[in-house]
Amino acid sequence: MKFKILYKILIITMIFGVFLIYLSSYIGWYGYEKWKYRRSTRGDIEQSKMRKVFVKQVPFIVVPDTIKTEGMFYIEKGYTYGKHSMEDTRVLTMEDTKYPFQLMYKGF
Repeated sequence: MKFKILYKILIITMIFGVFLIYLSSYIGWYGYEKWKYRRSTRGDIEQSKMRKVFVKQVPFIVVPDTIKTEGMFYIEKGYTYGKHSMEDTRVLTMEDTKYPFQLMYKGF
C-alpha cells in the first residue's frame, strides 16, 4: 500500500518536473525574444565561419612602444538568431539595418 502511494507521488512529481523544464525553456526563449536582437561571435572566428558571416581578417600593425595589443581584428556580417533556434543564422542586410557589418576582436 505504501509503495503504491509513493509510486503515484513519484510519477506526479516527475511529470510536473518535465512540465516545469519545458515551461522554463519556452519562457526563456520566447519571453526574451532573442531572435530580435543583433548578435556577434564575440571573437570566435571558427563560429563566424560556421555561421557563414565571416568576411575577412583585418591586417593591423601596431607601431612599437605605443599600444601593446595581442590579437587580431576581423570583419563579419551582422546577424540575428532564427526565430526558433540559436543555431539558425539570419544575416542582416541594408534593409534591416544601417550597419550590416561589424568589427570583431579576437584576443590571444
